[in-house]
Amino acid sequence: MIPNELLDPPQISVLIPPLEDTPPIPMKITDTREKIHAAAMTACALMALGDDEIPVDEVLDGRDLARKIFHAGREPTEEELKRPAVVLHLEALLTQYDHEIIRDATQVRKYVTHRLLEESHPDKDPKQALRALQLLGNITEVGLFTERVEVTVKQQSTEELEDKLKKALEILDAKTIDGVVIQKD
Repeated sequence: MIPNELLDPPQISVLIPPLEDTPPIPMKITDTREKIHAAAMTACALMALGDDEIPVDEVLDGRDLARKIFHAGREPTEEELKRPAVVLHLEALLTQYDHEIIRDATQVRKYVTHRLLEESHPDKDPKQALRALQLLGNITEVGLFTERVEVTVKQQSTEELEDKLKKALEILDAKTIDGVVIQKD
């Protein structure tokens, strides 16, 4: 027979402090880019929740200030991060810059591949041609000289895993206790 204490657990009261008394949850932001992104997302969320519209003069001032910050390559101050027009424009500038970097990296990759193809021409010095061919083979898309590692995953049933676990515990000289889990719905 199950004791009444287990069937009727005591009621627990949870006290929730007022929002004003709740300390802010610390965020782990590691760099300036993350700070700007977080501030921009916060500004977007506040605007979606009905925060006041940004006046046109603030948008223009914020745009100019964001461009100055971006071109100077400096970190925005805490006050600047609190201005929605500044952080939204700065986020847009940084996102565009990120896309340009990726596009530039792709162009450099194509250029290097093209030059290696030229250097691997049979009329070139055999040492240079061989080295160019070796570098071409190392390009990810070609993958001629890359080492492949094959991983095999063996699916096991719950019963098989439980048996292995029990055997491992027996080896460790652990004691297992059979019991019944009681759960109140």
